Amino acid sequence: MTTNAPYSWGQALSFNIEVHNQGNVTATNVVLSDYIPAGYTFVANNGWTGGPTVATRTVAGPIAPGASMTIPLVLTLQQNGSGGAAWDNYAEITSAQDDRGNNRNDDADSVADGNPGNDNPVLPGDADDNNIIGGGPNANPDEDEDDHDPAAPRIIDIALRKTTVTAGPYRYGDVVSFNVEVINQGNVTLNDIEIVDYIPCGFEYVSGSQAWSVGSNQATTVCAGLLTPGQSKTMRIDLRVIPCATPNAWTNYAEVRAMEDESGVNIGSQDIDSTPDNNNGNDDGGTPDSANDDYVDGNGKSAGGAPGDNGTATDEDDHDPELIQVFDLALRKTLTTVGPHTYGQPLTFNIEVLNQGNTTARNIVVSDYIPVGFSFVDGLNPTWSGSAPTVTRTIAGPLAAGASTTISIVLNLEMSTGATAWDNFAEITTSTDGNGNPVIDADSTPDGNPNNDGGGAIGTPADDAVLGNGTGGPGGNNPTYR
Repeated sequence: MTTNAPYSWGQALSFNIEVHNQGNVTATNVVLSDYIPAGYTFVANNGWTGGPTVATRTVAGPIAPGASMTIPLVLTLQQNGSGGAAWDNYAEITSAQDDRGNNRNDDADSVADGNPGNDNPVLPGDADDNNIIGGGPNANPDEDEDDHDPAAPRIIDIALRKTTVTAGPYRYGDVVSFNVEVINQGNVTLNDIEIVDYIPCGFEYVSGSQAWSVGSNQATTVCAGLLTPGQSKTMRIDLRVIPCATPNAWTNYAEVRAMEDESGVNIGSQDIDSTPDNNNGNDDGGTPDSANDDYVDGNGKSAGGAPGDNGTATDEDDHDPELIQVFDLALRKTLTTVGPHTYGQPLTFNIEVLNQGNTTARNIVVSDYIPVGFSFVDGLNPTWSGSAPTVTRTIAGPLAAGASTTISIVLNLEMSTGATAWDNFAEITTSTDGNGNPVIDADSTPDGNPNNDGGGAIGTPADDAVLGNGTGGPGGNNPTYR
């Protein structure tokens, strides 16, 4: 092969096929066959015809004793996920004549034919590769048959796929296991593949079955040992789900950071369609749950994509996301009517519902628990249903992740006694996801019971807190446990 690295998918590669006359009879009409594997496509060129798996050319000659002729061939390099032999391109002498036009099937040390499976399986780069004095199996069972020879480019191609092992639904504090699979799609054996996992604010690392070194917002590990062409290995990382209000809080990316060949040379920069590194922002593709999620045949190095797009062809295949769905609604109630207040006065309360997860919410039912210090008037609240002490309203939605919506309720202030007579609570009773399916909230239990919710002490830091985990007792004042 005469085309030098670096290579790219779709590139035209040039091969030279030399025909040597090692006898003492002039050769003519030498028919050559080239066996085209899955890693190439063929278009007729330089006198070659046929395809898609076999191309042929007749070399008219004459080729005198001791002389040789070089025949060029162009094949187009194609991606092939099976790797290994996909780019091993063999050529063979199929037939030949002497200078009198007689067919000659009496070659001294080989058998000219069109069968690629009956010649010794010499591989590109073997000691017998390019050996033109081999006697073939008649002389040595392990020796090359000299009318048949391979050539191949050196293809370095690593791919990565990340998947979730632990099934949802997920609540804060749950430990979720992810598999990170690395795949050798080239024809070069890889060694000591370094993997980086970018941990977003919605997770924290948990020591598990696979040891990772944890740094600032990322963890690294080494897939130790050799990874031969076509082989894959899987590493595991365990992460705990935690609250976070940042977009993409539960989108977790992994990437190949570096790799070596068998000699210990770092060859990451030579990958044909990706660039291993530890920069989470420079990889084409990578949209979670899109067509390119878990796709390992993308060409992110030269296909013209952009970080975050969702095309498969443009995806950088050494980098992959995994997204878990976290459903988390919060509620905050405030009094908007400015005091001082008088009995009989209508007071307006705003009830804000916040979507703190990454899943769209619909059909959000809000209950308002009316204490004895207030009265409910239907005419002031046409969108509410029921009667005191509990009224409800449904927010149809959709309420997108990161969004909020506010509804109001008007209650008349009434004379009463007791410290809690005017403590007015609201609660999310039920909700669904964007498709109308039942959900489990990550840090609360929506219901119609006003007495089983952690925190809620009015006028304390727990009042209006929307990031609590709900583990405290009713009436507590700690916002963490709200």
